[in-house]
Amino acid sequence: MGWFYVKRGQRMGPVAGMGGVDAPRAGVAGRGRACVECRRAFAAEDMVELMGGTVCAACKPVRLQRIQEGAPAEGPCSAYADGQHLVVSRDGGLPRRCVCCNAPAAASIRRKFHWYPPWANLLILPGVLPALIAVLILQKHMTLEVPMCTVHQRRRRWRVLGCVAWAMGSLVLVPAMALQGGGGAVAMGVMAVVSFLAALACGQLSSMILSPRRITADAGRFLGASEEYLASLPAWHGGGKA
Repeated sequence: MGWFYVKRGQRMGPVAGMGGVDAPRAGVAGRGRACVECRRAFAAEDMVELMGGTVCAACKPVRLQRIQEGAPAEGPCSAYADGQHLVVSRDGGLPRRCVCCNAPAAASIRRKFHWYPPWANLLILPGVLPALIAVLILQKHMTLEVPMCTVHQRRRRWRVLGCVAWAMGSLVLVPAMALQGGGGAVAMGVMAVVSFLAALACGQLSSMILSPRRITADAGRFLGASEEYLASLPAWHGGGKA
């Protein structure tokens, strides 16, 4: 370790670059560069360039594991927090942390989101056809790789499987009630159909990770990200772009 003296017998601390090791300086707003994995700011000398992105020492093993697994290279993320909303620009992506708890992500789920202005639902009053035409014209799409940890992936999978079992059980009841005949059987058959439709709706909600609130040509605005995940993102200052 290197030392220097300003007076005889007076010893000062270790000097960077002379054998001493400085601790990483993280979380300083306005300084250094942001890690593409955890979005925290670090000094430039504490960063490493990997897979087309700059990462900190803590996120380096995650980045290297993705290289070994053959994951596609990702550039800087373009995700922001706006209150309870997650805003993602179309030319960017999400940090590799679980959107449900902000833990390191085990994998990403590719989802295509659809959105249209809510006022288009009023067009169903004149008729179903005008409403469908309006939705097809006004609907916007956005595809995202949504990162999730192992725990939340497993929970989502079990919820979806439960809804599938519910739907299958409802389908079995329909022919069973029809074979019995009688007014009671008809009522039970109707209930079975309603149960099947409810299972489909519940399955759709269970598979949903993020809920789109607005999608424009520039960005998408979503609900469903955890407070911890939103707290790790920079604030959104994009005005009316999303």
